[in-house]
Amino acid sequence: MVYHSLQLVAFTVLAVLIMRLKLFLTPHMCIMASLICSKQLFGWIGEKFKHQAVVFVILAIMAIQGVANLQAQWAVIGEFSNLPQEELLDWIQENSQPDSVFAGAMPTMASVKLSTGRPIVNHPHYEDAGLRTSYGNTLY
Repeated sequence: MVYHSLQLVAFTVLAVLIMRLKLFLTPHMCIMASLICSKQLFGWIGEKFKHQAVVFVILAIMAIQGVANLQAQWAVIGEFSNLPQEELLDWIQENSQPDSVFAGAMPTMASVKLSTGRPIVNHPHYEDAGLRTSYGNTLY
């Protein structure tokens, strides 16, 4: 227990200093939090029903904050602006048939499929710059 507690403290310090290192903290924190259900550590609470009630109350308090965090994140409305791509998608909508097939780079084709509903194909030449140059840009 002492080793795991010290490791949890070390991971917490790393997560505070470098946010990306919270990936080490999160699983260890979950494992340590599961110990709240341990009879050996929390047997002093009393009978089984009291212990279960304490665990339930702690989970309920955590869930209240969790729901508040989720609602705050769901309320964030982001905006993405890529004018050339938006113009391309508008052009595709207005100047192509619904069964027209488009090919291109994966990120662009994902937007075409999602925004216009047109069929797409992915070709490896569009993804590999070496292949494009070896064929003399014949695919453009």
